[in-house]
Amino acid sequence: FRCELCGKRFKRSSNLQEHRRIHSGERPFRCPRCAKSFKTPYELQRHALTHCAEKPFKCADCGKDFPTSNALLLHQRQHCDDKPHVCGVCGKKFTYGHSLKVHERVHTGDRPFVCPLCGKGFKQSNALSSHERVHTGERPFVCKTCGKAFKQSSYLVIHERAHTGERPYKCEVCGKAFARPSLLLQHHRVHSQERPYKCSFCHKFFKDLAYLAVHEKVHTGETPYKCSVCDKGFAHPSNLLQHQRVH
Repeated sequence: FRCELCGKRFKRSSNLQEHRRIHSGERPFRCPRCAKSFKTPYELQRHALTHCAEKPFKCADCGKDFPTSNALLLHQRQHCDDKPHVCGVCGKKFTYGHSLKVHERVHTGDRPFVCPLCGKGFKQSNALSSHERVHTGERPFVCKTCGKAFKQSSYLVIHERAHTGERPYKCEVCGKAFARPSLLLQHHRVHSQERPYKCSFCHKFFKDLAYLAVHEKVHTGETPYKCSVCDKGFAHPSNLLQHQRVH
């Protein structure tokens, strides 16, 4: 049984059918608890263990508990320098074989996971699954506090910090903490005076991309912020707010 897309051969038709999901991104096996989807019933079964309350296998290094001995063994590699999987192109080492396989696509440019709706290709199946929600509008990750739904679990994690007040990204210079790494990176420029964003019309530089966008409207004449009373346009919302006091 031969895959018509990549030429790989299989002894059983069921294995070929399972393999085809790599190309299509299809994930028909859905977890009833968290709505996460998987390509094979084995992956779903393995994932279901993460919801299991019983986790009898404890890591001696960090104390983290795991539902299976195999999950513990995979985790323990993070605590040692055991990285047996080496990239033949750049020499980078990886703990897991699948991590090396994904990395190698950086060199080959291979994007085997193709969106059936728009044809866009991706290096990883989870990236395809995330992209497909652009077309479907699906938002499976729901905040338990306010009910707001998100397309990606990472967006939900960031959002939940608005409720918990958690700010895990701390500036090593002044100690100020942030909910997102992008905000910390932006804050670092206060200390470094770095201004990486250059105006394409003049020689001015800016710390933040948003400030650059506002500045460039001076050159383009764009005034997207309109007064609802007199229809006068402004380049910046603060200028509109100031103007509205006239009315």
